[in-house]
Amino acid sequence: MKGLWPLYKKEFQGMWIYFVSGPVVTVIWLAFLASRAAGWLTGSAWSPGTVLGWSFMLLFAIGLFTLLLGFHVLSHEWNNDTVYWLLSLPVRGYVIAGAKFLTIVSWTAVTLLPAFLGINWMSLWLLDFYIPAEYFIAGYFLTTGVMVGVALVAMLAEAIGLTVRRMRWFVTAASFVGGLYLHAKLSRLLEPVFSFLPTIPGLTGVSWTSERVSFSMTDMALALAEPVSGLVVSVLMFVAVGWLIDRRLEV
Repeated sequence: MKGLWPLYKKEFQGMWIYFVSGPVVTVIWLAFLASRAAGWLTGSAWSPGTVLGWSFMLLFAIGLFTLLLGFHVLSHEWNNDTVYWLLSLPVRGYVIAGAKFLTIVSWTAVTLLPAFLGINWMSLWLLDFYIPAEYFIAGYFLTTGVMVGVALVAMLAEAIGLTVRRMRWFVTAASFVGGLYLHAKLSRLLEPVFSFLPTIPGLTGVSWTSERVSFSMTDMALALAEPVSGLVVSVLMFVAVGWLIDRRLEV
């Protein structure tokens, strides 16, 4: 993995504004929701269901931006004419892909952390419901994994799109949809291979109305075979991105 750290630092420096604005915007949004819940300034408070509903929308926004980063990290090299320098580096394609993917993982993890902490705090404040640490940690890492997994499919789709000169947007979009389907299909096919893995308890039964949010703890469990099989497919897709950068991409 020679050259990974310098490339990662370059990617990080080029995206520093995102690393600052992501957590800051997250905290500002959560502070706004807290003010609505307390009825500050306006005097009329939002219901707990409304506040927590909008706080969970924050996770959707973070996931959407993570997806866009998956398309952006490769395409901006072509748009900014820095691809000449990038492809001339004496490193393998998987090192280039690794630096870009690690940047996406870092941004997602850094931005999701205050979001999860804020949602946990508001559920405790508004509903007197404390999410246990093990569920908090599992939810945080699973959410991060799903988001960056989808972003990796976007990276692969963008790499495929960059191999053609005509109808690039169509090829990229079709590759993304096909990549999501292929990832889900292969993950299901591989699950029996990892059926020997244990299961972990899960938090389920989360629902809300305009007036109240209800949480319930159940005995349902998450079979580790599912995320592990998905991880294996993601690794294969990452290898494909590195191969495309090495062998197929042209300036």
